[in-house]
Amino acid sequence: PAPPPRAEVEPLTLVVTRQDAMVLDHAMAAGARINMLLRPAGDEGLVTTDSVTLQYIMDRFSIELPPKLPYGVTPPLMQLERIARSEAAGQYGGGGGGGGGE
Repeated sequence: PAPPPRAEVEPLTLVVTRQDAMVLDHAMAAGARINMLLRPAGDEGLVTTDSVTLQYIMDRFSIELPPKLPYGVTPPLMQLERIARSEAAGQYGGGGGGGGGE
């Protein structure tokens, strides 16, 4: 009989520390593209982990903060607009309020 067709993607399981798994989870949640990571064979030590944030990653990998540049997962909020109390805030569903004003 013919062999079964191969899957387009074959899973690969890697063993990483709990802390590095949290870094990977944070990176994936932020939309980062990750191909493959490895750790030394025989590394079986247990360690305490810390929560992973953008600041944690910048500190851990000695990444300098750029001088006043827009960065992050979402664009910064530069201006707020007032609405009348009689209007429902839900009608302003984030459609890009063109308020200018500089």
